[in-house]
Amino acid sequence: MDLEKEIKNSIKVWSLAIISLTYCYYVSSKLPIGILRLFSILPIMILFFISPLYLSSVHLCGITAFFLTWLGNSKLLLLAFDQGPLSPLPPKLLHFISIACLPIKIKQTPPPSQHKESNFDKIKQTPSPSQHKDSNFDKIKQNPPPQQHKDSNFIKTHILKSLSIMLFTIKCLLLVLVFQIHSKYKQFLSKNLILALNCCHMYLQGEIILFLFATLAKILLGGGFELEPQFNEPYLSTSLQDFWGRRWNLMVPTILRPTVYYPVRDISAQLVGPKLAPLIGMVSSFLVSGLYHELIYYYLTHVSPTWEVTWFFVLHGACTAFETWVKKRIKWRLSGGVSGPLTVGFLAVTGGWLFFPQMWRNGVVDKVINEDLMLYVKKLGPFKCWGARRPPHLANGRAGPIWYHPLHISFKFERMELEAMEFENEIKNLRNIWTLAIISMSYCYYIASKLPSGVPRLLSILPIISLFFYLPLNLSSIHLIVLTFFFLSWLGNSKLLLFAFDHGPLSPLPPKLLHFIFIACLPIEIKQNSSPPNRIGETRTPSSLLFAIKLALLGLLFHSHNYRQFLPESVVLALYCIHMYLEIEIILTLSAIPVRAIFGFELEPQFNEPYLTTSLQDFWGRRWNLMVPSILRPTVYFPVKNIATPVVGRILGQLIANISSFMVSGLFHELIYYYATRQPPTWEVTWFFVLHGVCIAVEIAVKQGIRWKLHGGISGPLTLTFLAATGWWLFFPQLLRNGAVEKLISEGQMLVSFVTSNIHTLKGLLTSMYK
Repeated sequence: MDLEKEIKNSIKVWSLAIISLTYCYYVSSKLPIGILRLFSILPIMILFFISPLYLSSVHLCGITAFFLTWLGNSKLLLLAFDQGPLSPLPPKLLHFISIACLPIKIKQTPPPSQHKESNFDKIKQTPSPSQHKDSNFDKIKQNPPPQQHKDSNFIKTHILKSLSIMLFTIKCLLLVLVFQIHSKYKQFLSKNLILALNCCHMYLQGEIILFLFATLAKILLGGGFELEPQFNEPYLSTSLQDFWGRRWNLMVPTILRPTVYYPVRDISAQLVGPKLAPLIGMVSSFLVSGLYHELIYYYLTHVSPTWEVTWFFVLHGACTAFETWVKKRIKWRLSGGVSGPLTVGFLAVTGGWLFFPQMWRNGVVDKVINEDLMLYVKKLGPFKCWGARRPPHLANGRAGPIWYHPLHISFKFERMELEAMEFENEIKNLRNIWTLAIISMSYCYYIASKLPSGVPRLLSILPIISLFFYLPLNLSSIHLIVLTFFFLSWLGNSKLLLFAFDHGPLSPLPPKLLHFIFIACLPIEIKQNSSPPNRIGETRTPSSLLFAIKLALLGLLFHSHNYRQFLPESVVLALYCIHMYLEIEIILTLSAIPVRAIFGFELEPQFNEPYLTTSLQDFWGRRWNLMVPSILRPTVYFPVKNIATPVVGRILGQLIANISSFMVSGLFHELIYYYATRQPPTWEVTWFFVLHGVCIAVEIAVKQGIRWKLHGGISGPLTLTFLAATGWWLFFPQLLRNGAVEKLISEGQMLVSFVTSNIHTLKGLLTSMYK
């Protein structure tokens, strides 16, 4: 497609449209209302039906068909009978053209006389003096002081504007994300997922284009206009009537009501009665909408209509009419949480059946995406995509910024295609694993929980525990393996084991299945009491600020790993330790945030600034990954202590229980290492935890025997040094030998590259929009 030629054709079409509307403004509007004015406008309407045929771009053809063939012709048809937004005639030609072709309307400010009438209406509704005595408070509430009313309205308006801007920005971001998925990973996605992406793409692009056109018209024409809302969050629909009448492309029902619905309803009322007439008018409106869409499809494809899209709208018209009829006779209503997903599901199924097939067969969807890609690159010029490898003919082949030119538009080198396929398979495996985990948890909630606590319940849960140990073996990504193992094999199994004996966070049984699943698999613990106030003089950095600082540090670490070949070995070790801490804390914090947002739980913190530790006991018991000691205490420490105390005494029993807890933790880490590397265990990490268990046991014994303690400024650095030295000796070697650390860093850099490239893309788009 020759873009320059297409733009010239578009300019010619719109120049002819402006001349035609000028004729309507100065000539047709002066003719008598009715048949005579309609005859004078008919040639213009025919011209508007023909105009989109001169365009081949899906975007330009679709926009022209909607603005001229649909909106323009419908409003001119209403003007012929002195109705619609063009009557009375706007004072200026530019206003007339903008209102005729764009989704805008003039603000309806009532004249002073109307204000007086409305005041008279208020006076008629004023209660008697006796009623005034009984309703002074109501009167005060209904008539606030003028300044207070003005201020509250200003605040509400300001908040609404801020929210609308934020929502529009989010939708722009989502459109960029959908576009990226379309352009890079479409061949790896299932048909259902592509259908969902097409729906999102169509909705987001339609809303953004219409909003930008209307905003431009409002800026050019001044403050006397307000925008017709085009979409009203259609994904929140609770019924077909709500979706088509109050949420989806609202300019269309605004036009169809006076042009189709009211005339058909009035004629049908005389033939079939007033009860059936509104239903016939509704189905007729959907039929006309379907025919308009069929015409747009013809403009886009130049292929004879198959009438599928018409049947799509007729079906929805019949279903909406039936829904309206049922609502009038049945007072009971489904909850929005049930009817909403049913409505969206019905729209998706019927859209995949009747709305999209014609577009797929004729390549319209692919053409839309290709045009977006061309516009994307034409507008931005060459742009950066971080983290990918350069093509072979470019220097060095290093990872770094790549400048893509419009001629090199595929973005897909062999390495990237292979990585995308592996990523797609990994996501599928992860989805299957967690689907199986949710089903297993549902079994524990509904069946195992009904069995007597103890051995019977344990035997019923053992297959699930075995399954949770097996599931991480189906993954290859280090991040996904570690997260799945920690959430399912460690936390999930430990909590289910306690649940078998009616202990732990799952007892008593949570009231809802979703609560049970979240508490079982995620590192969350519901607070029993509100946290005590801070001590006098104690200051704490706001958690959100500290979290943002840690995110920034992790990003800096990802970048510094590119230069590790130039760094001393001790510095690399420090970077690995900090990297591990920051990534684990951030991931665990992010996994708990949705639970807090959805259920309102107050969650226990996972980490407590471990770099401020003053001893090994403080580090492992009160600062590092606090979910693990909270699980090990009831599952290992207390049972071993209770068994050992009668045999060796209380003090030795506690020390043995302490070392046993560390040994179990070491075995779990050994299992994680096996999942990540698929290499036989060397038991180094187990000895690391056994060593720390013994050292803590010695530390506790010394503390009990000697009252004098080292100052935290001395014991803290000593503790961190001991952790780093023993970690380098026993914890990291197995990971370094098998390339697990390199793979971990590589996966993190891939994620950072993906996010960074999308940020650069969005920045370029916004810059090009406001130039």
